[in-house]
Amino acid sequence: MTGLPKFTTHGKLVELIELINLIDNITLIDRITLIDTITDITNIGTLAAITNIVNLETLELVDKITLIDAITSIGTINEITTITSIKDSPALRPMTSRERTGIPFFVDTFKDYYESVTEVWEQLFGTIALDTDRWAIDGTCMKLTTSAVIDSWAAARLNRGLFKQGRFGIEYEFQSESGNDWLKAILISISVYDGTNEKLGYAKYLTNTGVLKWQYFNSDGNWADIPSGTQYLFLDAGTVQPFWHNMKLIIDFTENKYVKLICNNVEFDLSEFALDVNADAVTEPKVEVRISVQTAIAGARELRVDGVIVTKNEP
Repeated sequence: MTGLPKFTTHGKLVELIELINLIDNITLIDRITLIDTITDITNIGTLAAITNIVNLETLELVDKITLIDAITSIGTINEITTITSIKDSPALRPMTSRERTGIPFFVDTFKDYYESVTEVWEQLFGTIALDTDRWAIDGTCMKLTTSAVIDSWAAARLNRGLFKQGRFGIEYEFQSESGNDWLKAILISISVYDGTNEKLGYAKYLTNTGVLKWQYFNSDGNWADIPSGTQYLFLDAGTVQPFWHNMKLIIDFTENKYVKLICNNVEFDLSEFALDVNADAVTEPKVEVRISVQTAIAGARELRVDGVIVTKNEP
């Protein structure tokens, strides 16, 4: 994982950028423009020797993200429909899939750990661990495993110092081969403790067949259904590779209201819903992120998580 520099966003991200091998598909003038722009990026020293854009594996996450932003600023590269080879890039899928416009202040692809994921994440319930069996981005993910007690949770927590309050976002990719009916819920949350109040922002997906819907944590401290919040997410290995899904929750901590929830291709408007705000003068000012999974059976269930991105200054 890596702290990201401040960089500008240039227009709409190039949605079809998934790989960077087929440079031959780009016309000569566009290729020259692209290379010239890349070499003008002074904070990417590792790009100075690039003449053929075919080997991005050696680039750091920060460099890949800055590279993508630079590419999208070039108005003459409309003919790029397949820049094809960063298939395992830590920057690509999560950074482009949710129309990111906030400024990332934490990114984790679970690659750069010495031994344990608890070097950064706190294990609240169940167990959390690094996993290389299945992953979405760069060879490693975080696996949450519940106990074998029905309705038990596995939960990971991340704490960061508090920025000036505004609109924050939390996004991650997730996958489970446990089956929809063996899981009960998957939770995404970002909350703020400002030294005076706790401001709790939670959303969860109920996975059971016949339910399959989203809820939010309302201002009364209860779970409530998101209007038109039904959605089917395939969470079973079966005879196919389990799907990776992506979700993002955005909250306005100045207005103390939800903004929206995005999961895969569906966006839910939450702007009319207020947060649960309670007096708390004890907890140190912080931003708190939680990722959790709940089992529906008397058996341990797993959730794999990858590409966690926490943003500030969401529009």
